[in-house]
Amino acid sequence: METCCHLILIVVLITVLLDKPYIQLISNKNIKIIMNSIKELAQKVDALQVSLDNEQAQVAAAIAGLEQTIVDQLALIADGGTVEERQAIADKLDAIKADLENTIPDDTTTDTTTLV
Repeated sequence: METCCHLILIVVLITVLLDKPYIQLISNKNIKIIMNSIKELAQKVDALQVSLDNEQAQVAAAIAGLEQTIVDQLALIADGGTVEERQAIADKLDAIKADLENTIPDDTTTDTTTLV
């Protein structure tokens, strides 16, 4: 939502400034290039927001899993538990740890494509 507001503000500023003599040096072609670049950047920002939201959801799910495992572990300690129950908790901890490690990959690459 903020991205759209920023884009509208930029378009309004460009429109207002076009009435000024020093801005009239900017050709229509350059304006189109600038506007296309702004549009492309807005799309990339939107895609980044979706990606960030997905990552945050994965992290939240992993944290919820850890919190439940802690509750289960505390109950197991209070009850004494069997060998199988303790092994089941250990297995859950291993699975959650692996899930956390896979939530955000070590290899972080960025898109370095050139804007028009």
